[in-house]
Amino acid sequence: LRRATHIRSLNTVAYVSDADSMELLTHFAQSMRRVLTVRGDDLEGACGDLRDMRLEVPRVPKMRASWATPFLALAIQMEILQAIERGDVNRAARYGRILTRKSAEAGLVDYPTAMDIEQLAQRVIPQAAWEGAINNSTNHDHQGHGQQQQRASPPSPSPPPPLCLYDDDVMLGRVQRNIKQAAAQLSENGYAVVDALLGPPWAAVLPKAFEQMAHDMENHFTSGELELTGQSHKKTRGDKILWLDGLDAKHPLPSQLTQLLQKTVGAVLSSELNQRGEQPPLADTSGVIADSMFAMYSPCEGGFVRHLDNAGQDDLRRVSAVYYLSDCSHGQGGELVLYPESSEWDEEDANDEEGAAGVYCGKTKNGISVVPRIDRLVLFWSNKVPHEVIALTEDAPESRMALSYWYRSRLSSSMMDEALSPLRDYVEGHIE
Repeated sequence: LRRATHIRSLNTVAYVSDADSMELLTHFAQSMRRVLTVRGDDLEGACGDLRDMRLEVPRVPKMRASWATPFLALAIQMEILQAIERGDVNRAARYGRILTRKSAEAGLVDYPTAMDIEQLAQRVIPQAAWEGAINNSTNHDHQGHGQQQQRASPPSPSPPPPLCLYDDDVMLGRVQRNIKQAAAQLSENGYAVVDALLGPPWAAVLPKAFEQMAHDMENHFTSGELELTGQSHKKTRGDKILWLDGLDAKHPLPSQLTQLLQKTVGAVLSSELNQRGEQPPLADTSGVIADSMFAMYSPCEGGFVRHLDNAGQDDLRRVSAVYYLSDCSHGQGGELVLYPESSEWDEEDANDEEGAAGVYCGKTKNGISVVPRIDRLVLFWSNKVPHEVIALTEDAPESRMALSYWYRSRLSSSMMDEALSPLRDYVEGHIE
C-alpha cells in the first residue's frame, strides 16, 4: 500500500502512512460498495455519486481528487475480484468493461489506469460474459416505467460519444514511436524536439478545447512564481498559470491530454531512458501523483528569465516537457531558448531562420531557440539545461499556450514506485 499511495508534489515526496493507507482504502472501498449496491446496473450514476463524495474523507480536510485515484483504482479491482470469486462473471465483466470506462470519463481514475484494469480483467473473464457486458448494458436515460414506458415514443438516436484521445490507437502508437526517438535525442543532446506528436486531427481540436477551458476557468489562473522565492513579478516571469490534475470531467480533452503527457508519454520515456542507463532512474509514472501546468503568456506581459526547473536539494524533477497549443510567428517572441551543455555556435544554423527542416529556429550565440508550434513537444533535462521564455511583442496576435509536466526521479534505487495492482497479481497467479 505504501508504494501505491505515496504522493509527490512538485519538489517533495509525502508518504501516506500504512495505517492511513488502510483507512483510506477502506473508506473508498466501502463507498464504492455502498454506491454500487444502491445504483445497481446504473454504473454511470454510481460514478457520478463517487465523484461528488470523493473529497469527503474523514481526517483529510484538504483532500484532492488526484489523491483519491489510487484508492479508487484499487476499489474497482477489488469489486472485480470479489465478483469473480462469487462466480458472478457477468457482473465482473460489467465492472471490468463498463465501470472502468465510466470511472475514467467521470475523472475518478485516469484512462491509462482504467485501460490497464480493463485489459487485466478481460484475461480472466470468459469471452461470452465479456461481450455480453456491452450487449446487455442498460440505457437509463431512456428507461420509463409502467404504462408511461409503453406510451413513450421511440428514443432518439444517442449522440456520438465525445472525442477521446485514448480511443485513437493509431495516435497512441504514433506517440510511442515519437517518444522512443525523442528519448535517444534527449540522452545524446540534453534536449529533444518532437513535431506533430499527436498528428493533424488532434492538433486542430486540442487548442480550441484549451481555449474554452481557459475561458471557463478564467478566475482560477494565478501569476507564475519563481521557485526559490515564491514571488511573482512580470519583469522575471509574466505568465498566468493553471494547475491541472487531468481529472476534470467538465473539460474532457484537456484532461485527457494532461493524462497522456503525465502517464503515456512518461511511461515510454522512463522505460527508454532507464534502459539507456540514465542516472538517476526515472520513477514509474503509474505511482506518481503530480499536476501539470497550463501556462499562458500574453503580449507585453513579460517572459520568463533564464533559470533551471530543478531547484536542487530534494527536487526530484529530472525531465521537463513542454507541449505547445498555439503558434508563434518568428520575430514576435514566445520562443523557448535552451542552453544545453552541448550547445555550440554554428554559423550555418544561425543563418537559417527556421532551422533544420523547420524544427526550431536554430542555434544562436545565446542558445537554441525553439519556436512554439501547435502539437510540438520539447523535452530537456530539468537539472542540467537552463532556459528562458522570450516575452511576446506588442504585435503578437494571441497568447502563447503550453502544457508543461515534469518527470521525476525515483526516491531511491531500491524503490520501483509502480502502483499496486491486486488484479494483476490475481491474473499472474491464474494464467500461465
